[in-house]
Amino acid sequence: MNEVIVLKVVIVLLVVLKVVEVTFDVLVILDVAVDLRTNSKTYGKSFSIELSSENNKQLFIPRGFAHGFQVLSETAIVNYKVDNYYNSKSESGLIWNDKDLSIDWKLNIKPILSKKDLKLMSFKDLKSPF
Repeated sequence: MNEVIVLKVVIVLLVVLKVVEVTFDVLVILDVAVDLRTNSKTYGKSFSIELSSENNKQLFIPRGFAHGFQVLSETAIVNYKVDNYYNSKSESGLIWNDKDLSIDWKLNIKPILSKKDLKLMSFKDLKSPF
């Protein structure tokens, strides 16, 4: 008798799940990588790709690259997997609108930047450790 009751509960849950429509907003970012490896043929070149909850793409960025992203949807969740612990002494960055890099950030509004990001250097001023 217990098996019949459990079966009925499962059937009721399946019917409820079919009736309830759940929608989620698509989360989208423009993910950008810049090659900082001085001996590379692509030194100073950038690559960008849209990553979204809809296309389920990921981007592997190896050592020797700068990384940045622009949220294109209302909100987004970005998860990183890294190969080492954070070290504030090795932290650096490039200004987002560097003229030499000419990255198309797909912006139609003025970006909101942190104080830290406003102080970042240009690509030509970077002394790459790679």
